[in-house]
Amino acid sequence: MRTYATRKGLNIHVSKTPTCRAVLRTRFLRQARQDASAPHDDLEDDPPADWNMAEDPPDNDVAAYRDSNCARQEDDPDVQIEDVPEDDLVREEFPGLAGQALGSGQTRFEMMRDQQRKGQLGDYGPFVDQADWYLETWLMDSGDSQTEIGKFLKLDTRTRTRPSYAGKRELLRKINALPSGPEWTCHTFVVHGDQLDYNGEKCTEELDIRCRDRVVCVNELLANPLLHEHMKFAPEKLFTDDSKEDQIINEMWTAQWWWDLQARSIHCDDKMLPLGARIAPVILASDKTQLSRFSGDKEAWPVYISVGHIAKSVRRQTSKRAMILLGYIPVTKLECLSEATRKDRAYRLFHYVSGKEGVLMTCADNLVRRVFPILAAYLADYPEQCLVACHQENSCPICEIAPSDRGEPVVRGHPVFHFHRNPTCTLKALKTCRSSMPSPDIRRLCPRAVDKPFWEDLPHTNIFQCFTPDLLHQLHKGVFKDHLVKWCIQLAGAEEVDRRFQALPNHPGLRYFKKGISTISQ
Repeated sequence: MRTYATRKGLNIHVSKTPTCRAVLRTRFLRQARQDASAPHDDLEDDPPADWNMAEDPPDNDVAAYRDSNCARQEDDPDVQIEDVPEDDLVREEFPGLAGQALGSGQTRFEMMRDQQRKGQLGDYGPFVDQADWYLETWLMDSGDSQTEIGKFLKLDTRTRTRPSYAGKRELLRKINALPSGPEWTCHTFVVHGDQLDYNGEKCTEELDIRCRDRVVCVNELLANPLLHEHMKFAPEKLFTDDSKEDQIINEMWTAQWWWDLQARSIHCDDKMLPLGARIAPVILASDKTQLSRFSGDKEAWPVYISVGHIAKSVRRQTSKRAMILLGYIPVTKLECLSEATRKDRAYRLFHYVSGKEGVLMTCADNLVRRVFPILAAYLADYPEQCLVACHQENSCPICEIAPSDRGEPVVRGHPVFHFHRNPTCTLKALKTCRSSMPSPDIRRLCPRAVDKPFWEDLPHTNIFQCFTPDLLHQLHKGVFKDHLVKWCIQLAGAEEVDRRFQALPNHPGLRYFKKGISTISQ
């Protein structure tokens, strides 16, 4: 039991502790159900005359109103909260075997530890001591070019710092000798265009793909000892109480998808998932990034990979290294192609450069298991969702609704109701588009002329169910800024909306807009 002197301290603790927020929410729901079932005959018909549901801030002193609100929050002493979050939640473990151990082994991290104990590898790798390591870290994080680093190492201060490297080349050699993650490989392939060069021959363009082995990246995450205590390797279900009416889905292992897929290996419903298979839900994320604005139009298309075993609160922390850079998709203008075919070939290029059988992996608990990496989620914004789904950007990447019917109420039985997209039907539509003129039923799916989508042969994967909501564009910018804010400004006026936001008290984790929100452009 922890005790907090002020409510502000309690708010800070709850904002940084997801498990405590879940406990408070559970208790709130339980109390709400009790209040709903209690008799209300003793309530007055009308509230007291001096009672105000929403106390309006004074027009002339918004800051004073905020300060008074903050002061009232700090007046409640000895606010208490129990740090036993999971006692109030009913947990249902998976009834079968999820991840049968086939033996024991050593992870790459433990091999490095043994080399250090045997003296084959120092505590700081090829560097002499801690000071030598800190100087190297400072030089590489300073943002200086290699030329400037070389000039620094030639200064007279080198006699005082005494680094183990005389120049930038030796420094880079030592850095390359450090233990690294999955190995990078570069593949080159040629795009044959339809444009003619000066010699009358068809133009070609060479593209480089720099990537890592996705299976090795998954093994790197599963074997990381720093992430082991934040992982869950078997599906489970969480409920608010013993009635099991309200299910809580707060992590990937609490979702129904993982539970149903793991059950196939028990009932032998799927020959590709043997008994005791360990499922590794793979999470992919990609976003085209603009590298330069005033010195050219350089772009990069990085792809990141993670696994659903890691808790989301840890996975979204960049310092935990729970997302690994998988590779770079080449971004090119394809000038060897005509403008009529350039865009479709760019779509095909994305899918061309992007394991069916289980792979033996040594996990962080030193046990060897047969792991089946399965694509479970794909994080991307709307244009890239359309690119991955192989359809035009004016349609929905999840369901088959017509572009002109978007925004209508989607209710079963409604004239504009459409079912979710199906991978089998989409693949047939893509094949029809490549071979002949599509029929109206095929054009309704708005397909793109892609030869072979990268997800075509992925087992147990429905790419249209893998797309996650785009919080930035769909919720923050779409629902809130482009709709709710505009509606409120039209109804109440920009001055009144800004006055209300200025009157809000500070809260941990929330930004305070001292000038309001009506003038914010993005």
